[in-house]
Amino acid sequence: MINRGKNYINFFVIISIVVSVTLSAVSSHGYVWKHKCEHDIDIVLKETAKENVIFDFNEDRNIVLTFSFDKPVITNVIKGEEVFNQVAIEGLPMIGDIGVPLLPVKPINLLLPQKAAVESIDVVNCDVIQIGDGYNVEIGATPVILTALNNDKSNKNIRFNPMISYPVVNFENIGIHDFRGYSILTFNLYPVQYLGINGRLSYFSEITVTITISNNDMVNSLFRRFPTDEIVMREMIDDFSMDISSTYVAVDPEVFPKSMAASGDSYDYVVVTSEELKNSSGEYTFQDLIQYKINNGISATIVTIENINATYSGVDLPEKIRNCE
Repeated sequence: MINRGKNYINFFVIISIVVSVTLSAVSSHGYVWKHKCEHDIDIVLKETAKENVIFDFNEDRNIVLTFSFDKPVITNVIKGEEVFNQVAIEGLPMIGDIGVPLLPVKPINLLLPQKAAVESIDVVNCDVIQIGDGYNVEIGATPVILTALNNDKSNKNIRFNPMISYPVVNFENIGIHDFRGYSILTFNLYPVQYLGINGRLSYFSEITVTITISNNDMVNSLFRRFPTDEIVMREMIDDFSMDISSTYVAVDPEVFPKSMAASGDSYDYVVVTSEELKNSSGEYTFQDLIQYKINNGISATIVTIENINATYSGVDLPEKIRNCE
């Protein structure tokens, strides 16, 4: 086995290996919508006025998020010969799908506690406020070729049911992805609804999301507690969930005995490649690269994927490569 030296180890994975990002998405039946207001938050740990969010991470390890939304601002836009209404809420991006109403969306990237498994997501809509009827909301248009002679950029290709409020639901679960051992839940909230048949606009002044969590006692082996990892992670998540980072603790090396840290060998530079490429001949080979590093005082070696596959634990080759670090 190979051990990580005092300096950083540079890995060159020479063959094409697709390392899939773990998506532990909650199923489409893992959340519930309710259409009445229920305030049951006992302890508010953090309130962020800028985000209009009340955040609660209580002793039962449940996460409660209450989002407040201002009244949308409606302006007129001209597309071709038709006048549309553009609906916006300050600070929120727009849904941009082709053929559906362009409405504000609130994307959420929430850091989950370490060892957490999401059991359910409960969504409560409060205070549905009618804005009015007769609006002609702007529709997502098909991209236009710049050289096209037709200057009419209005969209006639409708891909939503005007008899039903759009979006049909105001919550979309994107899923859970892992970044360097941190688990991040991503979902979208849609505070504005549009009924095409009569042009009715309405919005929710408040949406509460309750995430029920259980403890699975599993620590992601990729969590290293490196300051650089945490800096990048904090750029990926919403500010209000940063307090949850305190639940992440370093992994005991004994939990993962088949890692580079378990051996006395130490290298500053490691090339990961196939057996065939390791033994290839030519003007410049990986053996030449390793010898060049050694001649310059850098301890270096080659590890083949065949050896990794036979030696290290993991569900697939990408995980085995990660476990041999």
